[in-house]
Amino acid sequence: MRFTVIGWNFKKTPIEVRERLALTQVQQIELASRLKESFKLGGIVILSTCNRTEFFLVNAEQQLNQIIEMLHKYWNISDLRESIYILQNLDASRHLFRVA
Repeated sequence: MRFTVIGWNFKKTPIEVRERLALTQVQQIELASRLKESFKLGGIVILSTCNRTEFFLVNAEQQLNQIIEMLHKYWNISDLRESIYILQNLDASRHLFRVA
């Protein structure tokens, strides 16, 4: 099992972009279902607050570019790659426990 975090936070992403990335609970459920079905992920959790939007993914490493592209299209924001961070395995696990 491989663990990946894709995210945007207050350290790297301007407030104007973070506001557009914020997801309601309904949007989180819909987007999680869409991602899991489209990419056959082993699991997905979305964390969306005023300071961060993060996707915790299981078995996504082979499809990261496609997942990021889908998120770009979902939000219709072209410059998301400028402030994205991607953590994998141990780094992703450590991050999860830091923000929990």
